[in-house]
Amino acid sequence: MQFVYDPTQIRYNTTPYRVVLGEIRQKLINTRKRMEDLLAGHQPTDEEWYEHDEELAAPLLKCYHSLHECSAGILADGKLLDLLRRLYTFGLVGSP
Repeated sequence: MQFVYDPTQIRYNTTPYRVVLGEIRQKLINTRKRMEDLLAGHQPTDEEWYEHDEELAAPLLKCYHSLHECSAGILADGKLLDLLRRLYTFGLVGSP
């Protein structure tokens, strides 16, 4: 399995958002692969995947609130807020 991030690298230890977003990305990749496998009639792998919208929303909301708490609300209110809105409106199928 290819990992999106390497927690042993110094930049990931000093930037927690990269770690969280790396984990989210990997789980989204697993979710997409699982759906493709199911549609193709193959047995899906046992890797972690998102089954419900709230599983994806929870870490994104933590990032959103954390950015606001450290005076980076301008970042939180950009693409992250747009993604959260799409997620709550369309669910996993409508969020890139």
